[in-house]
Parts: sequence; C-alpha cells; structure tokens
Amino acid sequence: MRQLVELLLALSLFGHVGAAWAEPALRESGVTRSAYGVGSVLGTVLYTPLKGLLCVVGGTASGFAFLSSGAEAARTMAVASCKGTWVITPDVLRGKEPLNVVAEVPCCDSP
Repeated sequence: MRQLVELLLALSLFGHVGAAWAEPALRESGVTRSAYGVGSVLGTVLYTPLKGLLCVVGGTASGFAFLSSGAEAARTMAVASCKGTWVITPDVLRGKEPLNVVAEVPCCDSP
C-alpha cells in the first residue's frame, strides 16, 4: 500500500511539472513593448489622414456610382472605402490583427 501511495505522489508531482514545461511563457521586454507603442502612434499619425482621404474620395465616387448604378452600388463603395482599420495598434504591428485598408463587403447580400 505504501508503494502505491508513493507512486501516485510521484506521478502527481511529475504531472504538474510536465504541464508547466509544456508551454513556456513568452514575455516581451519593456523595450519591445515601448517600441510597438511608439510604432503604433507614429503609424497612426501617418496612416489616419491617408485613410480619411480614401474615405472622402470613396464617398465622392459613390455619388457617381449612385448616378450610374444605383443606391446599392453607392452604398457598397462608400462602406468599402470608409470602414476598415483606422488606428494602427501594437497588435497590427505584431501581425496578430489584420490591417484592413479597404473593408471587405459581402457580395450579393450574403450574411
């Protein structure tokens, strides 16, 4: 009986240690986090005015699309040019989130 208890105790200890080794914690240094923060601020300062210009041009072009193709085409064009990413976050710079310059609009009223 004593050997069984010792075996179960040993297995439980090794089981927890093995789980701790399975996924090591990846930590970013303070310098890396600061660099991503500064990069996101500078990227946003440069990107947002260009995105605003794209939205204005797309909105203006959607007026011409309304005249030639109707309201649905105009709405699709305006939504595609004005939606999407407006702020560059550190996750965008890390590649964890996509940078959507022009938003994808579903085709043909599909959900």
